[in-house]
Amino acid sequence: RAIKPEEEEEKEETKTTSGLTGATIKRNEITGEIFVARVIHGGLAERSGLLHAGDRVIEVNGFCVDGMEPEQVIQVVQARSHGTIMFKVIPITERPVHNQTMLYVRAMTDYSPQQDPSIPCVDAGMSFRRGDILEIVDQTDALWWQAKKLQSNSACAGLIPSTNLLKRKQREFWWSQPYQPHACTQTLSTVDEEDDMIAIDDKCVEADEE
Repeated sequence: RAIKPEEEEEKEETKTTSGLTGATIKRNEITGEIFVARVIHGGLAERSGLLHAGDRVIEVNGFCVDGMEPEQVIQVVQARSHGTIMFKVIPITERPVHNQTMLYVRAMTDYSPQQDPSIPCVDAGMSFRRGDILEIVDQTDALWWQAKKLQSNSACAGLIPSTNLLKRKQREFWWSQPYQPHACTQTLSTVDEEDDMIAIDDKCVEADEE
């Protein structure tokens, strides 16, 4: 529900942490308000339990962030990257319950977030190569999953496209290619499952039902 100005002070919470590692933010283009977009699995923000997806950020280190661009907010955070950072937030009223089945997938193509203009946050993205086994740790976002490479030493997950998004990107790529009448091509209706960009490991549940 909408929060009235007189209620806002009652709902504000001040939270202190040593960094913003593992969280991304977004801006409401109509109101200019800044929100926590997602909390990365295994990152500092998740381990501290101080920030949650959907929280509205009011101030960072005493600076009002309403109306700022996300890049400007990050600059305020980075200015104190080696010290204590204080957030004043309005917590989300209802936090989603994450009750997801552990899932492993095998990558059937290479992926680089640096070459993907549609990724919400390049720095939070995770690259992978064909054949890599990925552990999917968060499927809350239908388009962007959080994953970790199997046997990786990194505690933090990274953003990867979901299977549906990868298939859509693949189709868009096919349709954007110039017509080559003498080339042997497969039609969309005859593409084998093993040619998908991510394949579900046989020991795991199906992630994509069509």
